Amino acid sequence: CLDFMGCLMSAPETRIGKQGASSGFASIVKHPWFRSFDWKGLHERPGPLIPTGCENMGEMLSYLKFCPKSDARFPHLISEITRNFDKFPDAVDHLNPSGKPASRVEADAMDNQFVGYTYKRKRKPRLPISGQLFEEAKLKGGAEVAEADKVELTGIQEAKIVLGLMEDPNLPPGVDPPNAITRIKKAGLSGSISYAGWELVFWTISVPAAVFSYHSTTGEWLDLSSSEG
Repeated sequence: CLDFMGCLMSAPETRIGKQGASSGFASIVKHPWFRSFDWKGLHERPGPLIPTGCENMGEMLSYLKFCPKSDARFPHLISEITRNFDKFPDAVDHLNPSGKPASRVEADAMDNQFVGYTYKRKRKPRLPISGQLFEEAKLKGGAEVAEADKVELTGIQEAKIVLGLMEDPNLPPGVDPPNAITRIKKAGLSGSISYAGWELVFWTISVPAAVFSYHSTTGEWLDLSSSEG
């Protein structure tokens, strides 16, 4: 018995009678604990737990096939067969005491609003405090701010910032090659700008060719030439 219980509680790959095994249920039947058990005559043996009044259930069901409802024994026969059934009050009388037919519930147009719905969470970038963006030693993409050239930005304003462009393969056109020291003519910080459904925090630079924006969250350069104004 203990060995059989251990085989049932073992890991799924070694469990006795596991699904997909070649032996399957046969491995359970062949276990030594069931050596003297009569599997072939299992259906002919009485069950271990028989509800009260079910000793003659087969005979009562056979007699019910031929007993007419007008027979005086019919109600008693039904009560004996259903004696172990759960008792429920009449659902119609309980839910509708007036006896009137229940009114039909009209379908609402809002019933289908969740059909095909897929939840997507949009993370809102955290707005840095004034100057926090430049206080971090390195920005995504390799742009490094010199310690002596930190500035406090409270809005779009004129500023000269020395950036050490290290190795950024996504530099916008017009910016000096990597490892060069470039002086940016214009830099700014915007607190609340909506772009394609996102609240963006970015700083902009002005070069002779165009105006670009370095996105502090995704690390991408955005061309603002068409929308500048």
